[in-house]
Amino acid sequence: MNQGKLTMGFRTNTKYSDEDYYSLMVYNGILGGGSHSKLFQNVREKASLAYYAFSRLEKNKGLMIVSSGIDFDDRERAIEIINQQLEDIREGKISDYEFDSTIKCLVNSFKEAADNPAMIISLYLDGILNGVQRSTKEIIENLYKVTKTDVVNVAERICLDTVFFLNKK
Repeated sequence: MNQGKLTMGFRTNTKYSDEDYYSLMVYNGILGGGSHSKLFQNVREKASLAYYAFSRLEKNKGLMIVSSGIDFDDRERAIEIINQQLEDIREGKISDYEFDSTIKCLVNSFKEAADNPAMIISLYLDGILNGVQRSTKEIIENLYKVTKTDVVNVAERICLDTVFFLNKK
């Protein structure tokens, strides 16, 4: 094993059935949803700490997971930079590039999902499990309505729950 696996679990206090789930999706995209994201740019590119860095949502339980592969000695520094990205979003430090790129990525992924039988089934299953049926068209329309202020509002409810570090020991 050449690198440690850092995973941070957060309670979002927002579930799939909540109206502001769209804002949470945008938040997650800004934080760690692609090469435009704060985690990729700041943890991986600028600080050169991570081999990978991303975040993902567990929509049914209202959780968010941040994962990164880092050198064993960089744990504390990586946690510090990750926490700074969370704080920056809470403070509204979201560039137009981060926001617009996130919306485009999310919209494209839902357009692709509309043509993928497995993704269509997953979307309907999510709806059944959460008591809310949303079409890809409805999701896309609602994503376009999200503002930076909405993202900041959802960010204020996110709190760290668990830190796990897998190392060679």
